[in-house]
Formats: sequence, C-alpha cells, structure tokens
Amino acid sequence: MPKDEEIDWNGLVTFGSLIGNLIQATKQQQTQDQLEASKRDIETLLQDRVKLIQSLNSFQSAIESFKKKTANLENINHQLIAQNKTQSDEIENLKLTIASLEQEKGSIQKSLSEEIENLKKQIEEIQK
Repeated sequence: MPKDEEIDWNGLVTFGSLIGNLIQATKQQQTQDQLEASKRDIETLLQDRVKLIQSLNSFQSAIESFKKKTANLENINHQLIAQNKTQSDEIENLKLTIASLEQEKGSIQKSLSEEIENLKKQIEEIQK
C-alpha cells in the first residue's frame, strides 16, 4: 500500500474512543435526566400523600364532630319525645278534669235551678 493511502489506526482508535465516550456520556445524561424526573415524581407523590393524609385527618375529625352532634341531637330528640309524652298525658288529664268540672257545673246549675224554682214557689205561696 502506498503511504498516501495508509490508514491512521491511531486516529481511528482515538475517533472511535471519542464516539464511544460520547455515546456513554449521552446515556449517562439520559439516565441522570430519568433519575431526576423520577426523583421529582417521587417528591410530588410524597407531597400528594402528605396532603391526602391531612385531608383524611380533617375528614375524620369532621366525622367525629358529626357523630358527637348526632348523638347530642338524638339525646335532645329523646328528651323532647319524653317531654311531649308528659305534656300529652297532662293534656289528657286536663281534658278529664274539664269534663268532670263541666259535669259538676251542670249538676250544680241543675241543683241551683231547682232550688230557685223551689224558692219562687215558696215566695208565691207566702205572697198568697
């Protein structure tokens, strides 16, 4: 082979080595970029997890508060039902008392009417 056509093996090896180094550096950069993206995704997921836990705790507190208020309202409802029953019983007793008093009033009015009639008759007899 003539000297002009001689291949520069050292240059080719160096060039090949540079290409290999470039490919390796590119792959390392891609891997680094993927790791950074994964790290950001994990950090976002952790932040979302913290927010979710806070929301769940808040929701649980709201449920506990709701349970307490519900129990309180149930107690009030039972008290009102008992009070309503007591008042209903009192109303029934008052109705019976009123009916008894009306009956007694009627009896007294009848007795008074009879007494008045008797007194009128006595007055008429005295006046005769």
